[in-house]
Amino acid sequence: MAQQTHTILTVSDLNERLIARAVPASRPVSFYLRLRMGPLRELARELADAPIDWSGFDYKTHYELNLLRGLIVAYGREPLEKKWAFYREYFRRAEDWSYVDSVAVTLSQKDKREIWKVIPEFARSPYPYLRRFGFVLALVFLVKDGPLDILWPLIDDHEPVYHVYMAIAWLLAEIFIKRRQEFLQYMNRCDLDVHIRQKMVSKIRDSYRVSKNDKEFAKIFKDKKVDQ
Repeated sequence: MAQQTHTILTVSDLNERLIARAVPASRPVSFYLRLRMGPLRELARELADAPIDWSGFDYKTHYELNLLRGLIVAYGREPLEKKWAFYREYFRRAEDWSYVDSVAVTLSQKDKREIWKVIPEFARSPYPYLRRFGFVLALVFLVKDGPLDILWPLIDDHEPVYHVYMAIAWLLAEIFIKRRQEFLQYMNRCDLDVHIRQKMVSKIRDSYRVSKNDKEFAKIFKDKKVDQ
């Protein structure tokens, strides 16, 4: 029996597939194809374990190609260590928070205990989008039933980068909703900057999962510690 061979795809092949799925009127427009996430995820799943030659890859080609590359790795069956090695470089060069969030929610919940182990490394990174990756991983994989004790030391009270402190605010809002007592204990001892507190309270108050009474209660966290 002849051995089956697999065609190695190039970056040009991927571009053609992306453009074919895009709205025709959007094709010549700058950096974005305006391709919806549904078709983009479908293509990423299709290509997850396909042989691809990435040597022609350029982050400046267009947004969807960048996002596709991160999703292909997330959907793939490679060991987590290989995925982390890829994302350490991928997020160092990222210029959009959506790359981070799209990858984080794509990774498998069956790996959550292994994912807990890398959250500290990413959350402490000098690269802002790697830090965001760490906090969004915590939101997706840790908040429901993970050990929050590994999270508290990672939160930088004075995080200066907007997309990182927004992730921290989002994460804390989720903890308020899902693990109230631990949230209150943390808020009573922490020294979060006002801008993080305000964004956190805004996230809480915007949530449809929070009662009217709790939305009013959350206002007290805007600028001070509260004993509970």
